[in-house]
Amino acid sequence: MRKKIAAVMIVLTSILVSSCAGGPQRSPQGNGTEPTISLFDNKTGKKQNIKLEDYLAGVVAAEMEPGWPVNALAAQAIIARTFTMENIKAGRIKKLHGTDASTSVEEFQAYDPSRINDNVRKAVKMTRGEVVLRKG
Repeated sequence: MRKKIAAVMIVLTSILVSSCAGGPQRSPQGNGTEPTISLFDNKTGKKQNIKLEDYLAGVVAAEMEPGWPVNALAAQAIIARTFTMENIKAGRIKKLHGTDASTSVEEFQAYDPSRINDNVRKAVKMTRGEVVLRKG
């Protein structure tokens, strides 16, 4: 089952990246500081502020096996960052919980910081600020 999921993720990532003009791009970050997002924890009902890249490490760790090759995790980091930024812009979670994101896979993305390891940290760090753009 995991191999099938991994194969589907690789195919979808390949299609998404190849269909986008120029592949991954660095996200404009204005003054160069890392954005902080607000996160609703669906288990506890609490809200917290978290650095975007720290949040993404928890997403990558939850959505993939942390022991997978760093380049596979890096591809997921780019896709997760793109998804996060696009959905924050849409504001759906802001309407639900008053935050930018939530820990619920049904509402936003999977998130499990307990699974973060060195591979995940490296993948997120090496893709810092990269998002997929289409038509600019």
